[in-house]
Amino acid sequence: MKQKHAKKLEELMALKYKTQIDPIPMEDGGGYVAYHPELGSNIILGDGETEEEALRNLAQVKKEWFEIYLNRGIPIPTPNQDEPLEKYSGRFVLRTSRSLHRVLSTQARANGVSLNSWITQLLSSAVTGVHYEAQLDKCMSRFQNGLWNAIQAGALYTISESPPVTSAVAHLVPFTGMNERGKAA
Repeated sequence: MKQKHAKKLEELMALKYKTQIDPIPMEDGGGYVAYHPELGSNIILGDGETEEEALRNLAQVKKEWFEIYLNRGIPIPTPNQDEPLEKYSGRFVLRTSRSLHRVLSTQARANGVSLNSWITQLLSSAVTGVHYEAQLDKCMSRFQNGLWNAIQAGALYTISESPPVTSAVAHLVPFTGMNERGKAA
């Protein structure tokens, strides 16, 4: 992490975000989940068997996400100290077209959640600037690095298309579809 990012990360981690801790129902495994409502309740979560463990995990997850945000230039909301959160009920009426309502309902069903939960997840990710591509990019980077290491170790082969396979035995050749940095060639 760059020096300026390290200092900014330290400053952000020192901010006093409101923290909420909720019990997890026993049918979902039990324990507790901790989050900062100002960062979105479905984005940065910490869970654990105890409230203390959930808080420790929340701090670690928050640090990891903040590092990703800083590296990608994604703005990180600061705690809103001006207005008390209790002023807001968490409910509002939203009017939309029937076609959008249908699309959102279909997506919610496909994800196995209620329409309300689905819309909350979408709004949380939009408001907090979190795009799941960040998670996907991190996973892809790990995969590419692992793949490149396997190729360098000579542990990965692919089926050759040349010469044509005329029997049940495939000709194995070292995989060379990546450059020296582990990216697809």
